[in-house]
Amino acid sequence: MAVTAWSSEETIEKTYAHLGLVIEVPFKNAPFPHPARPPGYKFKGQKDNQNHYSDSRVLIFIPKGFIGTDPIDCVIHLHGHNNHVDKAVHDFKLIEQFARSGKNAILIVPQGPYDAVDSFGGKLENRNGFKCLMNEVLATVQAKTDLKTPTLGKIILSGHSGAYEAMAAILQNGGMTKQIEEVWLFDALYPEKEKDAFAVFRDWAKTAHHRYIDIYTNEGGTKSNSEALLKQLQRIDPTLEPLSDEDVKTKLTPAHNAFIHSKFHHSEVQYKDGQFESFLKSSILKDR
Repeated sequence: MAVTAWSSEETIEKTYAHLGLVIEVPFKNAPFPHPARPPGYKFKGQKDNQNHYSDSRVLIFIPKGFIGTDPIDCVIHLHGHNNHVDKAVHDFKLIEQFARSGKNAILIVPQGPYDAVDSFGGKLENRNGFKCLMNEVLATVQAKTDLKTPTLGKIILSGHSGAYEAMAAILQNGGMTKQIEEVWLFDALYPEKEKDAFAVFRDWAKTAHHRYIDIYTNEGGTKSNSEALLKQLQRIDPTLEPLSDEDVKTKLTPAHNAFIHSKFHHSEVQYKDGQFESFLKSSILKDR
């Protein structure tokens, strides 16, 4: 499953029309723009690009065969550094994997810092910022589909690499923590001295009815943190052991946390062996 260059000649809506409906529009409650990242702001010497913090698009994917029952379950995926929504969706086969999973849910991919080395989550770090985003998602789905009165059901929060900061903020003060049933970190458990993201994920994973999945690599800078959290959770559940890539398709269950020590590279852990699809198939989400 090789990653190929994304071409903007064909719209993303047309590219994935055979798999379902793609809605990609600007959102008032998108992560950016945000006053902490004004126009022209450069983070850690990044190249001058006005677009780093001005793109307010959010992608919504509704798979073919979606059964429009109320409430609607959602998977929110946040991309990492040096990336943007269209490229992440294409390179990591997120829509293809989501469609193949057969789950009756919608996928939401907000635009974070555009092609920037920056973990800041913009408005997703504001109090109730995530709730505002999700309310706008429902309003957009209602306006652009025949789902006239949708409400929000279960939420799965997923993210790659630098998405960890925004994910931790969503869990802490996003306003919808009670509806988040699962959290998936794709090589993303980094140390964060200021905001202590590690503690946020640790405390969330310790809650009995939640599922936490952490896939980590040797090269991604997350191995020591992931193994430290694994040891802490093993005090609660001594049966919890690290899994391999080969275990992903057979040993994941919706009722248990999972730590996966992957042999793949940092940029491959979302797609190389269909990991995102396997996480979906083993999740609490209902089938279509």
